[in-house]
Amino acid sequence: MEGTFQTPTTDQPVNTEEIALTTHPTLDNTGFLGVVIQTPLAADIPFDITIDVGRVGGPSAGLAFALTIVDTLTEGELTGGLSIATTGTIDQYGNVGSVGAYAQKAEAAARSGIDVFLVPPAGFSTVERIAAERFEVRCVSTFNDAIIELSTFGGNGLQIEKI
Repeated sequence: MEGTFQTPTTDQPVNTEEIALTTHPTLDNTGFLGVVIQTPLAADIPFDITIDVGRVGGPSAGLAFALTIVDTLTEGELTGGLSIATTGTIDQYGNVGSVGAYAQKAEAAARSGIDVFLVPPAGFSTVERIAAERFEVRCVSTFNDAIIELSTFGGNGLQIEKI
């Protein structure tokens, strides 16, 4: 079907939204729209997890949620008692994904008086520049990287027994 146009259909309610195309990362002057089709993951766990995010939306808090859940379910403190900020998506394999608005998040973190900001590689240089010695910045690509970095600040993540 190469070179033909397809019109996807759905039996679900449809919302229409105007979007701006971005420039393709490798093809000059070519706009594109990326679409990902995926099967939602489900896990059967013996308890409910409820997180009140207030007005926050989007996947940027994936790493924060994962760390908070582990910290809540285990003894000790993953943070070593420090004030930690994080940003980044997280997938089922523990990979931390890139997000956006790194500069705004770094400024908000600085104003809130955090000690450490864990950030994906894509935002590291931006956040490090804004930190300007106001807080520590650590680059993390995986959940395990985050645990290791937090342990350097006194967190107990390396002592948690794996299931």
